[in-house]
Amino acid sequence: MKSHAGHILRVALSPVDPSKKSINILRVFPEAFCVWSLLLFTPPLVKAMHLARDPLVTTWQGTVPQMVFAMPLALIVIAHGIHRLKHGPRRRAIILSLVGSSVILGIQANHIGVNALELSNSFAASDCQSPLEKHKLEKSWQEAQKFRVQCPLTKEHLIQRCPGYETAEAKSPDWKFLRELEQRYTCAGWCEPHMPLWTFHTGRDSCSDVVAQVLAIKVTRDSMQVVIYSMTILAFSIITVISLGPSIRERGIEW
Repeated sequence: MKSHAGHILRVALSPVDPSKKSINILRVFPEAFCVWSLLLFTPPLVKAMHLARDPLVTTWQGTVPQMVFAMPLALIVIAHGIHRLKHGPRRRAIILSLVGSSVILGIQANHIGVNALELSNSFAASDCQSPLEKHKLEKSWQEAQKFRVQCPLTKEHLIQRCPGYETAEAKSPDWKFLRELEQRYTCAGWCEPHMPLWTFHTGRDSCSDVVAQVLAIKVTRDSMQVVIYSMTILAFSIITVISLGPSIRERGIEW
């Protein structure tokens, strides 16, 4: 990849023979580099955004990861503006676009992975009192169960059919998360397995055990994939910038 990209850039920076009808690639470098950068970062950005929008990530980290993962797009646009303004490649703009984007993606994805492992260990523990987040969700589930017991409808009706449910859920935001867990992972109860409240399925596992497994396997795996891809781009970018510097200066181009 390194030699191929370097060859393309060297060709782009080669002087144009005025006697031949050819395109001055140097003039289209800003657009070409911008498109190439977008194509290069599309796979990790799509993976990262999908990861950041996962309910198990947004519940404990909010929308901050989504905003951070959008920053590489801004850096690519800024680098494009610098190239357009300078009418050619600039080292700082290339570093900003490639190195900056790689570092941001890698750091944020690693943060999500580390947080997922910590939460997974807490939720997998048998103790339901000491981990604050686990105890908080258990309390919310017990409140939902109490609300269902007081519901005048028969057991054939789900809790969301009970009168006043929407008002009660608005006062207890964790109910929405617990409902999504039952519907998505067919679990029931939080610390201990119970009869489901929001679905008709028969859940055999507690939702805390299921969430611990998903965090440890899926979320951690996806975050590490983004980290590995980002670090690969980072290494490639550093090597390319260092190796191309002398040849670009030889052509009289400010670098």
